[in-house]
Amino acid sequence: MELRHLRYFVAVAEDLHFKRAAERLQISQQPLSVQIRNLEDELGVTLFERTTRSVKLTQAGYVFLQKAKETLQLAEESVRVAREAERGERGKIVVGYISTSLYNVLPLMMRTFRETSPNVEVDLQELCFPDLQQLVIEGVLDIALIATHSYNNSFIQHHELDCLTLCREPFVVVMPKNHDLARLTEVPFQMLDNLPFIQFSVEEKRQAHDEVVSFFYHHGITLNAVQEVASEQAQIGMVAAGIGISIVSESVAKSRETDVVYRRLTEPSVDVDFNLIWQRQAPTALVERFVRVAQTQAWKSQPGE
Repeated sequence: MELRHLRYFVAVAEDLHFKRAAERLQISQQPLSVQIRNLEDELGVTLFERTTRSVKLTQAGYVFLQKAKETLQLAEESVRVAREAERGERGKIVVGYISTSLYNVLPLMMRTFRETSPNVEVDLQELCFPDLQQLVIEGVLDIALIATHSYNNSFIQHHELDCLTLCREPFVVVMPKNHDLARLTEVPFQMLDNLPFIQFSVEEKRQAHDEVVSFFYHHGITLNAVQEVASEQAQIGMVAAGIGISIVSESVAKSRETDVVYRRLTEPSVDVDFNLIWQRQAPTALVERFVRVAQTQAWKSQPGE
């Protein structure tokens, strides 16, 4: 049985007239009659009561008509959604992200994507770099949102990946309000030498942990890590408790302003870029759609905007 057989049957059942149904289907009446008879033989039931003057549905024909219409509607719907998926309008996309992107680019980008692509399921997964990059290369993630620092961004120059920078923001020093450095408007990096520092956990935030260690080392500054934490909120909370100082991106700084102050880090100043990465070779229509939406939102989440 083919879908065309169901269409033939529905046409005859609706018109209850073989000639009119044949005209509607744009086929000859005789082949239509043969197809209906073959359908009845295949089903093993009589669908129509035929006389020289009329055509009527049997009880079996009446029941079959309801299901035939449902089947045709389902087939049409299947074709429609398949074409939507081919255009990137429907389906599922797996997006990895770093936690700091929740403070700037991710909310706006995802809100816009959901508004423009309501039939796309988005699976968001919070992970750390370099896991995000490797999982994009392996195809486990379709796309990922990562951060790169102005003093160390070589790791995203991967021949298998494309990259789109969404925003850039500076690092700031976070300290208790009564800290000696709070009197300054900017804090030279050298002044952090050997100060009690709140550092990220190597188990939970390996990239951030290693980059802080590298940054201090390459500038000849002693890193005095007195406490390790697993999140930005814990980091700022420890600072508020007076345990030490730390460094955060400017958008994270806006998440809490009680008990702490923030000062621009200088000499050198350090910026962080938030980047979208995806496989360069043959990206899917859904990935291309996501990137287009991201391009419209790029640079709209700068601190202060």
